[in-house]
Amino acid sequence: MNILPANRRLKLKECEVVKQEEQVSFLIPDQAKKKEENGTFEILSVSGDCEKSWTVGTKVVVPFHMIETIKVHKEETKMVLENYVMCIIVD
Repeated sequence: MNILPANRRLKLKECEVVKQEEQVSFLIPDQAKKKEENGTFEILSVSGDCEKSWTVGTKVVVPFHMIETIKVHKEETKMVLENYVMCIIVD
C-alpha cells in the first residue's frame, strides 16, 4: 500500500542524526535536558497542489510539533504542511 500526501502536504522520513557524546564532569538528569524542537527529514513524496516545486529526496528542517503521524493498516507515515518547512539543507 502506498500512502500519498494531499492538500499541500509533504510525506517525510526522519533522518538519523548521529549525536556526539560530550565529556562532562557532572551528570545532568534526562528530565532536565532540553528536548530538540526541530528535526531533519527527507521528502518522500509531494502533494500535487503544493505551491513550491519540492523535489523528492530533499532534506528539510521541520518543527517536531507540526509533524502529523498517520497510521493506515499498520503502516505509519509522517506528513507536514509545506508552509511549516523552516529551511532546506543543501550539501
